[in-house]
Amino acid sequence: MNLILYNLIYLICFFPIWLFAFPLDINVILITLVIIVVGVFFHNIINKYVESKILFNAYLALVLAFGIDNCMSIFSDFLIPNASNFAPVNVYLIGFVFLLIFFAINLFLLKKTNYKGVLIVLSFIIASLIYSLKFSDKNFENFPDFKKTMVNYKYEKMTLVFVMDQMAGINSDASKSELGKKFDENALIFAKKYGAKIYENIYTQCPMTFQSIPKLINFDYAKNCDELENLNYIEKSNNFFNEYLILKNRFFDKFNSIAVLQSYHMNFCKNENVKICDQYSQFKKYDYVKGFKDTFLSKILGAWKHHGSISGNISWRAFLTLNLSDSYEQSGGEKGSFVSLLKKIEKKLITQNHDLIFVHSLSTHNPYGFNDKCEYSGKRYINYSSNDQLEAIKGQNYDRICILKFLDSFFERLTEKKLLNNLEFMILSDHGTRLKPDKDSTFKTILIHKDFYSKFEKVEEKKILQKTFSKLMN
Repeated sequence: MNLILYNLIYLICFFPIWLFAFPLDINVILITLVIIVVGVFFHNIINKYVESKILFNAYLALVLAFGIDNCMSIFSDFLIPNASNFAPVNVYLIGFVFLLIFFAINLFLLKKTNYKGVLIVLSFIIASLIYSLKFSDKNFENFPDFKKTMVNYKYEKMTLVFVMDQMAGINSDASKSELGKKFDENALIFAKKYGAKIYENIYTQCPMTFQSIPKLINFDYAKNCDELENLNYIEKSNNFFNEYLILKNRFFDKFNSIAVLQSYHMNFCKNENVKICDQYSQFKKYDYVKGFKDTFLSKILGAWKHHGSISGNISWRAFLTLNLSDSYEQSGGEKGSFVSLLKKIEKKLITQNHDLIFVHSLSTHNPYGFNDKCEYSGKRYINYSSNDQLEAIKGQNYDRICILKFLDSFFERLTEKKLLNNLEFMILSDHGTRLKPDKDSTFKTILIHKDFYSKFEKVEEKKILQKTFSKLMN
């Protein structure tokens, strides 16, 4: 085979398309390019020393299989959305089977057409690369962040709402262990310290986030969890960087200048009163908590995985399992950056430019990641399984104890800066652990609320989250 074509095959198949899709640090880009250059060296060694045509064709078929996978995002765009159809087979195993199929097809083409098959497959890969670069929704230009021009107005009174996804409530299933009882005790101390009401028996109406939150922010407490699409509260997002888009938000309508700090799960920023939309992304700079491996390896694997290839996802999972890297995706990155998030909120409160700061965080969602010292544990994160309920409950309790500890430090700083007197705050969750079908597991949530005039109170009466939120905020 012509040496130029041979090297061109490698460079096209191993072209790191995710380097151009996401805003990566220059050091990450340079390290990735060095790895590719080293790969060229080994690629040419194989060309020079492998004399067996069968082995050489097998190697080319493998490179081309990687190229097909590299440009098509098959894992994120096809395998994950259809994972339930493959159950109980692991989705990573299904991905590996797909790679073997690509390899077998390439090997067959090479055998039947000699090197003409290479040109056929290579043409397909080039076309797919061009499409991904020009037309893919994974381009970071589609990220929902924005900052509108604001009038430099200072609000005397501000509202801060934390929606802590999947944070179990007081006296929930997670509170039946000694560690859970410790959280309940800490939560009561926290509420008393900041003069807040804490609700011991409050339940959401709906088990899913995409049901619970839209009802909450629209002051809707009717029994209609399965009818939200007809109510035009929410829809599935067409944006790669969000799962859902909030269409209607009566709560936001009550404010003038809103700063939203959100996760990928739900985009709250369509409301015209939102002036700043700030969504968590692994491609932004954060100060991560002790224990989190915010390394070049984690960043490279994270970006490769995020673009959606099978090989990227398998490699990401393998390095997590070996405890050599950490995950920025799902709840991992949000746990690791939660303290950094609080500092960002603090800066916004100091400016007094917003009458509402709304936070939706996955930092309390599974997989759980904190240990007993409130350090991030990638090993705990990757080994999470809802089938091991005792360990899952322990993980939930470590996470909510640590998140409450971080929140306590945050509110202490606000007190020192005399910001708390002008602040109404609410800490709530959308649903419980969902480890069991009973109401104390699935529906029991947390609610801690302090307005401008309230004093500490322990509310023991059974309440509905959506109805209580409506009475307090509407």
